[in-house]
Amino acid sequence: MSHARHPGEEARLVSEPITTVEAARRLGVSRRRVLQFIEQGRIEARFFANAYMVDAESVAAFKRQPPGRPAGRGAREEPF
Repeated sequence: MSHARHPGEEARLVSEPITTVEAARRLGVSRRRVLQFIEQGRIEARFFANAYMVDAESVAAFKRQPPGRPAGRGAREEPF
């Protein structure tokens, strides 16, 4: 499944769609932050009738991810 959808793009949400306000409530973040997650492709959404409708399962999966950035290049294994 693809990530964020924009006007004119075809999308198929796998669960009941919710508003960005509801997604923000479930995640404990602002609506603006949810919009950023959508634009980054981190949460599935479809642009419909001038607003994003967010895939509820995508929000649940995002919430299950551990917080913070994943360890990557240059990450230390031991603290200072």
